[in-house]
Amino acid sequence: MRRNQILWCSAAVAGVMMLVSLTAIGANKPDVWKHDFTDAAKEAKQAARPLLIHFGATWCPPCRQMEKDVLHHADVRDVLSRQFVAVMIDSDQHPDLISQFEIKSLPTDVIVAPDGVVVLKAEGGRDRKTYLAQLRHVLEQFAPQPETPSERVQDERIAQDSAAGTARVSEPSREPVREDKPATEVKLLVGLDRYSPVSLAKNRQWRKGKTDLALVYQGVVYLLCDAEEYREFQADPAKYAPRLLGCDPVVLWNSDRAIPGSTQFGAYFDGELFLFASPENRDRFKSSPTLYTRPQHVLRVDQVDGPRWR
Repeated sequence: MRRNQILWCSAAVAGVMMLVSLTAIGANKPDVWKHDFTDAAKEAKQAARPLLIHFGATWCPPCRQMEKDVLHHADVRDVLSRQFVAVMIDSDQHPDLISQFEIKSLPTDVIVAPDGVVVLKAEGGRDRKTYLAQLRHVLEQFAPQPETPSERVQDERIAQDSAAGTARVSEPSREPVREDKPATEVKLLVGLDRYSPVSLAKNRQWRKGKTDLALVYQGVVYLLCDAEEYREFQADPAKYAPRLLGCDPVVLWNSDRAIPGSTQFGAYFDGELFLFASPENRDRFKSSPTLYTRPQHVLRVDQVDGPRWR
């Protein structure tokens, strides 16, 4: 009997020692989540990585749920450690950051590009799948595009089936990528000459947006005027952004050249904003809008000549 007790005690001690050993290994592994905003922002800038700021609070149940099920999950930690600099902020301890990033609810995640532009603000509790999708969406904004030997627009023509109300995507024509040139980083375009797309769409007012209320959509930076506009644009950017990355559809149709339109010559068709390089092109568009809107070009930011963000 005593021998069995000794064996049981030895096994228990071995189990405790193994648990302590595993805990020590975990403690030595660096945490992907930092807690000093200044250090994290500095590291993100030096590494040219997006800075992810997670705002939470100890009294916030959705915050605790996200910490338990999402933020420390292996899949999330892997993406963060390789692609981001992540910092976790206790909102009660940092009212200055709450004010700076206009945090209205918890939890909220803010992602800031290396040049200081806020590219994502996501509010409320999210599951792991949604959280990872948001991270990947941001990373797509920074993915460099390969150069091609031609500056001609490579496009996909979408044939509209008006009877069925559906669209069919034809196979795009592709040109071989040059192997002797490395991929180059593409800087973001500035959209609408810094005017707010929401003010324009809702009130037909040309109001300059604010630099600290910037959002990126399809590689273009749009500035909003207030927090309400920011939320509206973030929820449905395609509703407000100009078509064709702001390029003149008449020039694009006639010559396959991606020439930015001017905010002086704009027109709405079927609730969508189009910009033109000249009043003559705008008049041509108005005389036969379906000619220029039926075939849709898929553009990349690097194919457009225009003002770049900073």
